[in-house]
Amino acid sequence: MCGPSYPTYSNRWGDALHLRQNYNCSSGSHMNRRTFSVARTLGSTSTVQWQLARSASFLPRIDCAVFNNGVAQCATVSAYSSGGCPGTQRTRITALHGFQSNGSWLTQATVWDGVNNDQYAPDIAISPDGDEAFVAAVAQSGRNLAVVWHVDLVTGALVIRSLGYSASHPLRVSWDQDFNGAVVIGADQSTGTFQSSRWRLHRVLFDAATGTIPPPTQMNFDYLDDFDSEGGRRAIAADFDFDCATSLLNPDQCVLVALINEDLGPGFVDTDPGTLFSHNFRVPAAGIDVDLEQGNWVTSNPELAQAITGVAVTSRTVVAMGLRNNVSASKNSRTIEYDNYSVAPSDILTSFNHKSDIQTCSTGSSGGHTMAASTPHGGVAISWCPICDTGRLISIQQGNREDGDAFCY
Repeated sequence: MCGPSYPTYSNRWGDALHLRQNYNCSSGSHMNRRTFSVARTLGSTSTVQWQLARSASFLPRIDCAVFNNGVAQCATVSAYSSGGCPGTQRTRITALHGFQSNGSWLTQATVWDGVNNDQYAPDIAISPDGDEAFVAAVAQSGRNLAVVWHVDLVTGALVIRSLGYSASHPLRVSWDQDFNGAVVIGADQSTGTFQSSRWRLHRVLFDAATGTIPPPTQMNFDYLDDFDSEGGRRAIAADFDFDCATSLLNPDQCVLVALINEDLGPGFVDTDPGTLFSHNFRVPAAGIDVDLEQGNWVTSNPELAQAITGVAVTSRTVVAMGLRNNVSASKNSRTIEYDNYSVAPSDILTSFNHKSDIQTCSTGSSGGHTMAASTPHGGVAISWCPICDTGRLISIQQGNREDGDAFCY
């Protein structure tokens, strides 16, 4: 992969690309770490947490169902190492059910577990009824090939389909009830340099009759996937995320939040790369034209974000991010709730900083990088679970390494 021109603070960046490039197995960075689910109500900073039975080498992803009549209330996907470092990389899909008010789960069932050499941590989107899911991943083979899986959460049956392009960042996926399928967004590096990766959006369906994924539909993402108008001056800077709010009465509302390196040209002041950019949009069940609700990106106040690790859309938009604070900072994550489908500063309801590590990491040093009490990548994966108690925002966070090493990354 062609390497980007890093900012001066790149060693503190923790998006998935920098995690791969700045840390390697000799430093033990890809050893498994314990994982926890953390639940809180919207508007509150109080949480309950529960250690999951599964560990992971990268931050797992989570998504939750809408109805409480399926095999899973939430599902997680995690990449982990088997047999040491680097060992054999595997991917595990887990169905969580029976959420309790103390944050625990009655069941944590492994749906699928197999050898799968991912470039980044994969993402997951669960169906509203909790019985099936789509997973979006970037395979190391085939020059960062973007792929999508369909998983039957009841039987564990899995099928895979290529999206046909090379991805420079992790893919993100969300379920869209309008066409009962998945929306997959990625950064396509196939037709340009890393710095000019452009957006790709696909509509993906599963044919239950044949047990296959028909050829995914590459959508017209308005000007966002047009290299001439977007890729030349706005480059995707780090991990991004999006979510679609399932509604039985209205078309699903989707919100994309990203970090953008913006080159406005001579005489203009470029936007700080830590600023949040958002678009809200709808994906039609037929046709190929995505409906952008705004004519241009909405931008936040200047932030110190280094990666967008989670977006959850419900009655409000919740954004989770890692911060590029100095690595000695005890709080390396921020969560912001917005009272709309954008990151407009006027819509902020709640904003607070916190650390991404449930179990405190000891200070350690490896490869010339000093690791503080919380790992420097920051950020958490999030999903809104309306059927967890009276409604909870569920996040997945990591803790100490399984082997007890002080270097938690």
